[in-house]
Amino acid sequence: MTNTTSPIVSWLLSDNHWFNAEPRAVHLLPIPSWLQGVAKPYAAASHDPKAPLAVEFLTAELWMIFAPVVFYWIYSTWLYILSHLKLTMFEVHRIQTDQPARKPNKVTVQKVLFTVFLQHVVQSITALVLVVLTRPDNVVEWRMESPLVAIGKFFIATVLLDTYQYWMHRWMHVNRALYKRFHSVHHELTVPFAYGALYNHPVEGFLMDTVGGAIPSLILNMHPWTSAIFYSISTLKTVDDHCGYAWAWSPARLFNSNGAEYHDIHHWGKGVMYNFSQPYYTFWDHIMGTEYESAMERLRIKREAELGTTADKKEDNEDAGRAVRGDKSVKATESNTIKRVGSSGKAALRQRKVDHSSDDGGDSATTSTSRASPVRSSQRLSEKAKSK
Repeated sequence: MTNTTSPIVSWLLSDNHWFNAEPRAVHLLPIPSWLQGVAKPYAAASHDPKAPLAVEFLTAELWMIFAPVVFYWIYSTWLYILSHLKLTMFEVHRIQTDQPARKPNKVTVQKVLFTVFLQHVVQSITALVLVVLTRPDNVVEWRMESPLVAIGKFFIATVLLDTYQYWMHRWMHVNRALYKRFHSVHHELTVPFAYGALYNHPVEGFLMDTVGGAIPSLILNMHPWTSAIFYSISTLKTVDDHCGYAWAWSPARLFNSNGAEYHDIHHWGKGVMYNFSQPYYTFWDHIMGTEYESAMERLRIKREAELGTTADKKEDNEDAGRAVRGDKSVKATESNTIKRVGSSGKAALRQRKVDHSSDDGGDSATTSTSRASPVRSSQRLSEKAKSK
């Protein structure tokens, strides 16, 4: 087992592989005098000693500059043709984009193609300038990293790219001036399609994509071959995120949900303030609470809690109202009782006074009569005795 794996391990850890073969000159060009200052550091790399001043464009650097552009147009064209052929075996993977609330695209395909072409021109010129400014003097001796190191650099670069693009992308949305002036151009595509992956305002295209891709390469000091692989895969992934198809066989689905479906949410409706992550991972959206599905779930729970609290408060208010109304009715009943009792009591009191006054009046009349006429009283007494 050891004898079988040791050559593989040695190859993974070694930088002695086919990428690092002797550099080949693509072609030799005589350099004009106004370019001699730029080309001078590379004249020594030429295999033509007779050329007064020549430059060798290494294959890796050419791939680093132009491979992402070529892959972009090949893959986008294939997807665009596929969307018009409407083959059943591919249409089953198409994302639904005919929602009634979704507005149609505000831009023509021709304008998208022209804008993307301009961005690629700027991107290629920038890459060429970076090659000139960052290329070391010993270009012939600069060997590509071992496969293991190259893979490690690639994954670190994807994290760096995602981090840069998440915060730049989110800033373009949060800052209304930046959105209105720059990023709203990209959101003219409410129904994304493959060619529109790099449809941006030129300023945003330079800051978001060109600079965003260059930063990981410079930080990690990638060999041009490693950078070419990183740029090409990143470009294909960006196109795939805008193609309108959710491929079941996409390698990206093995890592997370960041694909065409995920990014499509961001292009219309409430989703424009969510799903900022691109092009590889979704961890920044989850960390910062901008992942659409989980954010909507949190809002749903919050609304249910608020509705429950409101219902409880309403029920408490109703109970309090009933209690208040009950107290008022009790008080009203007591008041009415008191009033009824009071009125009848007053009537009874008046009756008692009348009765008492009448009794007192009879007794006083008798007393006064007996006092006034003792003869009559004696006669009455004698009459009573006879009757007995």
